Amino acid sequence: MQVFITGATGLIGSHVAETLRARGDRVVALVRPTSDTRHLDRIGCRTAVGDVLDPPRAQAARMDGCGAVVHAAALVFHRARRREFLDANVKGTERVLEGAAEGASRVVHLSSVAVYAGLSMDRPLREERWLEAEPRRQAAYPASKHLSEQAAWRHHDRGGIRLTTLRPSVVYGERDRAAAPILIRFTALPLVLLPGGGRTRLPLVYAGNVAAAVVAALDRPSSIGRAYNVGLDEPITARQLIELMGEATGRRIRTVPVPAATLRTGATILDLLTRPLPFVDVRGLRRAARSVTHDNPYDSDRARAELDWTGHTPHREAVRRTVEWWAAQGEG
Repeated sequence: MQVFITGATGLIGSHVAETLRARGDRVVALVRPTSDTRHLDRIGCRTAVGDVLDPPRAQAARMDGCGAVVHAAALVFHRARRREFLDANVKGTERVLEGAAEGASRVVHLSSVAVYAGLSMDRPLREERWLEAEPRRQAAYPASKHLSEQAAWRHHDRGGIRLTTLRPSVVYGERDRAAAPILIRFTALPLVLLPGGGRTRLPLVYAGNVAAAVVAALDRPSSIGRAYNVGLDEPITARQLIELMGEATGRRIRTVPVPAATLRTGATILDLLTRPLPFVDVRGLRRAARSVTHDNPYDSDRARAELDWTGHTPHREAVRRTVEWWAAQGEG
């Protein structure tokens, strides 16, 4: 099979490309003129220069000969206006899927558990609950992912594409320049604060395991028309994660417990103080505070049952790989 991937130089997309190439599939990767394609070149991917905002006809031409599309490109960790998130994540998704409708109609769309933003974490966030969330009340990134998924399902319902949606939680791994650097620098501090003593199970998932779910969805026609949370590959608490970081870096990490309520209150106050300011949207901080003070709510039983999402790379190995990759960049 030949697969077209957007976001292939990013964290999830690069792992999907790697997994597909390892089993002998061909990959065409959409890249920008300034993208670093060395990893894709090493694993034998073909690249097509362009952008997700290019017209659908251009997208379709690049997908020629491909049997499926994995849409992983998204604006995530950027300081940007709401309009920029909507352009990249909603309009970009629409144009890629319009292109796919002209040829490679099979699509796996990488959404996010951010679509649940604003919902209570006190009970499991199963796949259907995303419809309870209101994008107009969500911060820029969650709203853009929610609206992009709405757009994707509209294309599916009209018969233009055959869609599967995957919703990862916080993803880390090799080639991660967002979550992993923050974690590595955080654990290098003289004292590491552990909300609630570090007993909370985190919504953290390894990129290689997300890629395994993508490939499993591509292989299963039964996944068409279905959405899957891929937010719990292996349970891990904050304390266990810190211990694995210490093991991988060779550091003795000193920790101090912090009441969970203190962290949540601080995030709420910061949100209220900065909300009127232009270009500032820290509602993600409140969401992050909830994530580290509540057990991982993103139920992934459907992915296990229907995609056979098992046999995961354990966090000990995944953390080691991530730390080694980061150190190899000369930044560890």
